[in-house]
Parts: sequence; structure tokens; C-alpha cells
Amino acid sequence: ISTNYDPDLHFCNLIEAYQHFLEEHGLDNEYPRYRDYAALADFIEKENPFRKLVSEMFGELELFAPFAGRLIHPAIDADDGTYSAYRYLPATDKHDADTYLGTGIWFPDRGDGFYGQAIEELDDAPVSHSPKVFLQLANGEDNALLALTHTPFGWYRLSSDYFTFRDLADFSPEPDDAAREILHWVATEGLKLKGSLVESHLPANDAPIH
Repeated sequence: ISTNYDPDLHFCNLIEAYQHFLEEHGLDNEYPRYRDYAALADFIEKENPFRKLVSEMFGELELFAPFAGRLIHPAIDADDGTYSAYRYLPATDKHDADTYLGTGIWFPDRGDGFYGQAIEELDDAPVSHSPKVFLQLANGEDNALLALTHTPFGWYRLSSDYFTFRDLADFSPEPDDAAREILHWVATEGLKLKGSLVESHLPANDAPIH
């Protein structure tokens, strides 16, 4: 109905916010198609190895930051196209309590794109559709982390969030070896991020904030 009206009108914004609320809480009007049941059954059968990997990925971060509250266990986010876990950090003078550290698997060809478009604009190159592992220090509000000024090498600053990723194809094709390499990558990047949290008073590197 609102498509015939100026989207800046107050009631149009309310309709859009309500739609987002329904989608976020799984209350939209779309029910699964017949073929979706087969996909769900296949995922149920295969979820445990993914849950194990992502849980261990987050375990590598436990020593790199203080946390507040419980771990949000690995779960699908259809909007972001991710399977990930995250946990909130306590508020400091540099960021509020809505700041969280997350890690998991990103499928750039699914969902609404996650950070893909912002990265493409920054790098002036497309983000491949291949699955990736990622780390993020983020906040639900744009530019909420501006007080953290030091960006670790190889990380992006996107609306002040910290984000880095690596293609799964870069790791060994053998599952156990790949898992060890992924966990080592998470630990290495987590250590970089810890340094940035501690050294946020230092001048930022060349990575711009977008």
C-alpha cells in the first residue's frame, strides 16, 4: 500500500519498521515450500560438524576480550547469510554494552549481503561467492565504535565495525587439517584485535572507516 506514497512519510516508516520486526521474529507470512523440508532435513543431519567448528572458533577468542552475558550459540542468520556465534562485551568508555564479538561462516551469495557491498565499494572489486570464515567486532548502531581508533592490519572498518574474512578455499581440503588452520587463523586475528582494543589510543592505520 505504501508504495504509492513518499517513503519518507512517517506512516511509511512505521510500516517498514513493522515489516522488519515481523521478519526478525519469524512472523512474516511466508511458510516453507515442500522442497524446503528436504533442505532442513539435510541441514539437521549435517549441522553438528558446523556447530562444533564455529563453537571452537569462538573458543579461540575467549582469552582476547572480556565478555558480559552468555554466548549466543551458533545459529543461522538468513538476513546476513551467516552461521555464527557471538557474545557481548561489557560497556567501557570506548563502546557501549551493545558491542559484540562474533565469528562464523559467511555465504556472500545468500541473505542481504552482510558487509559485502561495503567491502566491494572499498576495494573496488567484487566479493566472491565462495564461503568464508569471518571475525567481527560490531555494534547494532552505525559508527558506535568510533572511539576505537586503531585498526589491525588486514581488517576493514565498516560503519566503524571491525571485520575480516578469509575464503574457505584457502585452507586445506582435508577436514581436520582445515579445522586446525581455521582455528589458528581465528587465534591470530583475535590477537590482532585484542591489540587494537588495548591500543585504541594509537593513531589508526591506513584503513578508512566507511
